[in-house]
Amino acid sequence: MSEIVELMNLSEFELRQRISELGNSSQGDEVAISTLLDLLQANRDEITNWSILRALAKIAVGHDRTIQHLLGLLQTGRPPSKVIASEVLQKIAIGNEAAIAFLIENIANTTDENFAQVAAVIIEKISRDSSFASQTLINLIYNNTDPKIRELSIKIICQIDLGSKEGIDAILHILKTGEGFTQRVQEYLAVKAVGNIEVIACLKRMIRTSGEDPLISNARTFAARALMEVNRSPNVPNPSYNRSRVGIPMQEVITTKAEYLSSINNDVINDYLELIKIGNSDEHSIAVYNLIDIGKGNNDVFEALVHLLESSQDDYLRRLLIPGLSKISLGVSEEKKRTGIEIVRNQLKICQSSFEKAQLAGLLGSLGGANQETIDMLEQIREEGVNADRERLQQATQRMQEAGLSEEQISNALASMSSNLSIEQSAAIYNLGLIQGEVNGIGVLLDKLKTITSHEELATILVALRKHGSDHPEVFEALCEVVRTAISPDLYGMAIWGLVDMGDDKPEVVNLMNDAIASHPNPFEVLMVRASIYEQRQQLDQALEDCDRAISLNTEDASPWFIKSKIFFDQARYQESIAANQQLLAFFPEDWSVWYNIACCYSRQNQLQQAIEALSRAIAIAPLEVKPAALDDPDLESLSAMPEFQKLINQD
Repeated sequence: MSEIVELMNLSEFELRQRISELGNSSQGDEVAISTLLDLLQANRDEITNWSILRALAKIAVGHDRTIQHLLGLLQTGRPPSKVIASEVLQKIAIGNEAAIAFLIENIANTTDENFAQVAAVIIEKISRDSSFASQTLINLIYNNTDPKIRELSIKIICQIDLGSKEGIDAILHILKTGEGFTQRVQEYLAVKAVGNIEVIACLKRMIRTSGEDPLISNARTFAARALMEVNRSPNVPNPSYNRSRVGIPMQEVITTKAEYLSSINNDVINDYLELIKIGNSDEHSIAVYNLIDIGKGNNDVFEALVHLLESSQDDYLRRLLIPGLSKISLGVSEEKKRTGIEIVRNQLKICQSSFEKAQLAGLLGSLGGANQETIDMLEQIREEGVNADRERLQQATQRMQEAGLSEEQISNALASMSSNLSIEQSAAIYNLGLIQGEVNGIGVLLDKLKTITSHEELATILVALRKHGSDHPEVFEALCEVVRTAISPDLYGMAIWGLVDMGDDKPEVVNLMNDAIASHPNPFEVLMVRASIYEQRQQLDQALEDCDRAISLNTEDASPWFIKSKIFFDQARYQESIAANQQLLAFFPEDWSVWYNIACCYSRQNQLQQAIEALSRAIAIAPLEVKPAALDDPDLESLSAMPEFQKLINQD
């Protein structure tokens, strides 16, 4: 006590200096810790107490008496001291079961909502990988009926639990009561309960729960979102996570997705159809998004969606529905199509938006209900856009002339004002390609290809032909002609891609590419097409040669580096793959997939710390995408036993 008295007699400056010295003692220095604690109890100057708390944070990790003092301060201290005590506890009480038990018990018993929130934050931080904390919270979930306590318990469980059966069962216990289904729970289930049959069944029941109460509606919405992920088979990779992964050929990903979607049971479709009957607009969007993906050729899906189009006034939902109906109409019965044609025609009569009119015309064409009047309407929309653009440029010219600009200045300004097509013009051109039957939109597009000189319109026509013209031999010949005569690299690049889509093994396509590369001064686009084909055919050395030549022609495009990074990974040339991915970071510093691929390369070389660092960058950018992918990725298997890996996967 004499030492404390001596310290208390120091000046404020000297006392703070002494506290700092004690805080710089070695970790676990019992004498320094005891002195600081005694000083904390004896001193009434709150600012000095804050200095003491920060000093303890440096040397009192795991020190029971310090932790107990701080826990008491959380309940009795003034607000600023509580904040600092909370910060210190998060640093020194990691894994301390006594602290965890104390905080959880007080959360259950306190009437101070602020204390409960602070305690919850501390538990999240100090309970990583703690089975004791998980089990204690699970018991609280089962034994406490207070909605606020349950909500806090769920929030913490979602942060600290590793997806154990007990944790998932506790969440299910709450879900079955119809309470506590928050976005946090949705994310937890989506990440940690993939393929869990009981979770899927529970979510499906929640989707079918009718009622207008906002709590019920929110639960339906979160359940539908969670079902998107939880329903994934644990043995089938999700293409959305893997589409940019090195080492996974795109064709394999597409095949995997097709096999997965074809195996989905009809009751999943029925769940989303039920959600359309009872849900709100947001829930409709979720259901429609999934049904478009899995309902191709399904009469019930088509009927439900076309009637939803008839009744919905939601702009976002309609923009999702119209092209989606075109996609799923293939294989639908003629009777259902006739009903769809009638509804779409009625919608066209009352539609005020030129963009939506163009989309509806395309849908009508895909259903076989278009006529010459439909084509004329699309032509009118396109022409109105052309006239509006011409008028805009004329008005701009007049203003510049009145301002006294020279002809050269006006010409330069007009060139810089040339813009891409309006969405109405683009939609009108694109949807022409969907019109089949007695009137043929593809033929109209081919005629335009010969006469239109506008670069933007030519590009849009090429996109439409690529997308919709694969069954038309005349489209193949027209694209060949574009490659031979196109005045700009991007146009013949589009045409080449269209030809590749129609069959990259055709001799004409190969010869055209070779001729274009040999004759054009800058064949960058065609080199990239050929490199992609070589890669798919596993002619990897030739693909790398084309990539290197493409880089020498254009250093502003990242495409060659994507292909090189994938090829090097396939060849187990991991350092070269890392180098290629680092080139990609110059283009896309915030692309999580690039950091993820770098992590895979380091992991394959057993350079674990570098792999963890790269993975942490990927998680920081896109945690919901990266964490599920990393959990069962064989390329990251060498990291799975590392504590750092588990902390990354389970952090906020």
